[in-house]
Amino acid sequence: MADTKARNLETGADAPMWLKAVELAARHACSVGTLANLRAKRQGVPFVHLPGVGIRYAMDDVLAWEAAAREPVAA
Repeated sequence: MADTKARNLETGADAPMWLKAVELAARHACSVGTLANLRAKRQGVPFVHLPGVGIRYAMDDVLAWEAAAREPVAA
């Protein structure tokens, strides 16, 4: 499994890796607009809006959301 943490250069602590909307769109083969629509509906991968930076998705949340989406539905 890929490492989902990056080392904070100032503190040496592990910090979550963050994806931009365009990076998540490429990963999920969808458009940035689709991600915007999902955010407006409060669906999809959890996100944060960082003032002056924009929308970001924590890699841990991305991986958890992808794993949940793969779980089989009970019949």
